[in-house]
Amino acid sequence: MKLGQLILIISMSLTGLLSCSSPLDKPLTPGHARCSVCVTRGDWACVDVVMHDQTPRCEYDGQVWWFCSADCRTDFVNAPQRFTGEDR
Repeated sequence: MKLGQLILIISMSLTGLLSCSSPLDKPLTPGHARCSVCVTRGDWACVDVVMHDQTPRCEYDGQVWWFCSADCRTDFVNAPQRFTGEDR
């Protein structure tokens, strides 16, 4: 590979990375929620949760919290302040 081609590939890759936006920058669409456990952990692949009857959730402090998995729900139930921002 020639140096010019390598530079072009690297610059195109960096341009793509810099133009990406965090899922938190995008508004939620109806029927979707954000897994607060994944948001706190920075696990952007699991942030968006489609809400339906089988989606893990719990009520905390008068609000329903939705999760991408049963594991995230368990982590939240064990330490909700960590994921709601109350301990910051």
